[in-house]
Amino acid sequence: MIPTHWHDYQTYIQTHFRTFIEEFLPLVRQPNVSLERDDVRSCAHLLRDLLQREGVSAEVLETEGNPVVYGEIEGERDDVSLVLYNHYDVKPVEPIAAWQSEPFTPTFRSGRVEDGAPLVADWRALDDDALLDCLVYARGSGDDKGPLYSNLMALRTWRATAGKPPCRLKFLYDGEEEIGSPHLPAFLRSHRERFQAQAMLIADGPMHPSGRPTLALGVRGVMMMEIRLQTANQILHSGHYGNAAPNAAWNLVQLLATMRDPQGTCLVQDFYTDVTPPTPEEQQLLANIPFDDEAMRTFLGVEQWDSPEELSFYEKTLFRPTFNINGIQSGQTGAARSTVIPYQATASIDVRLVAGMNIDTVCRDIVEHVQAHCPGAQVELLHGYEAYKVKVSHPQVQRVIGAMHDLCDSLGEAQAPVILPTIGGSLPLHELAQALDMPLISMPLANHDDNQHAPNENLRLINFVNGISTALMAIHGLSQHQSA
Repeated sequence: MIPTHWHDYQTYIQTHFRTFIEEFLPLVRQPNVSLERDDVRSCAHLLRDLLQREGVSAEVLETEGNPVVYGEIEGERDDVSLVLYNHYDVKPVEPIAAWQSEPFTPTFRSGRVEDGAPLVADWRALDDDALLDCLVYARGSGDDKGPLYSNLMALRTWRATAGKPPCRLKFLYDGEEEIGSPHLPAFLRSHRERFQAQAMLIADGPMHPSGRPTLALGVRGVMMMEIRLQTANQILHSGHYGNAAPNAAWNLVQLLATMRDPQGTCLVQDFYTDVTPPTPEEQQLLANIPFDDEAMRTFLGVEQWDSPEELSFYEKTLFRPTFNINGIQSGQTGAARSTVIPYQATASIDVRLVAGMNIDTVCRDIVEHVQAHCPGAQVELLHGYEAYKVKVSHPQVQRVIGAMHDLCDSLGEAQAPVILPTIGGSLPLHELAQALDMPLISMPLANHDDNQHAPNENLRLINFVNGISTALMAIHGLSQHQSA
């Protein structure tokens, strides 16, 4: 059902989106890498002030780590509440040399920097169409400051046109998502009464490459691990000790080769035992996801996909667990190279978990494999959380899916929204669901090519502006909950 004031919403957005962009930029300029706690705290206070400016009762609440920003505002219906989740911390900017602009200085370009798009000297001088075609480059622009601000501008639009949002809104801004949200579950359990609601809407992650309105009904889990080896008490001369002293680098790569075969299958015993296959409803959603194989490979610069070949792209990235090497460190290369035997080696590993997999069980299996193949190697679990999915048939899921169809109709789009049964990325939704008894639904708003977690992160301004309409329609749909 299209909201009564929908035309007024669109007129207001079209009239004021330049102001929205102008006011968004100070948030982008604020450094807030997760582990830089003073910067994160400054960002939290900035967000509190932004919420208060929009009429929200807001405060900065302490956790054992970075603070949570919480805000609440009443709506037309006070018997229905929604939690709007965003995170406000960002990944580190390294490698800094790969950035084409300063990471916390928002820089406008007329297209992708990878395509040689030029800088825009004065974005305010552009006409509306040219401006909306621009990308703003900065750390956190797409993940997750842009979607956060789109949600906030949806609230401003409601207040300017309809007086108030359709239901009570509770804003939850997480300051530790990029390091696994280690303190958020305990915080939510201790503040459970504040967060009573009918659903949580998460605005994070990239949309489908088609640009069509996108919903995601789950996430894969993740485990971050390190495997460390030490084979001597110092770096050794490769001539004096070669063939006699063990080489930590060789030992590590040989160990890793026992953990995954060339076809992409993890060789750790029982790794796939507890994997829950997709349901028939999820299989149908999977079949409906549009996919342009050639366009995706061209965009990524990939000649062919990794094995197993019998699985589709989305079967691999949504429903199959991964055993992935993030990086390997041992010895020296480049100008610092030397003829030595490395005595230390470290591999950074992430494991993407799917439904049914348990962190403790998977970690135990990996440790046993490492000890069997390379005694003396150390395995450390840094952080992690399990996968989460909400049922397609859940009434709130059906309401928001209906709202996305209404959004497509209102925009004159002949195609349906993209409903992802889950996404390949990870959020701590499993822990949030355990702490709060409500369905968690993801509403990705950022462009699919936003270079999330990488140098030259960006946000397409058309995504920023369209995200406001998406938030308006999704929240309207969820507000139609029938109270008992």
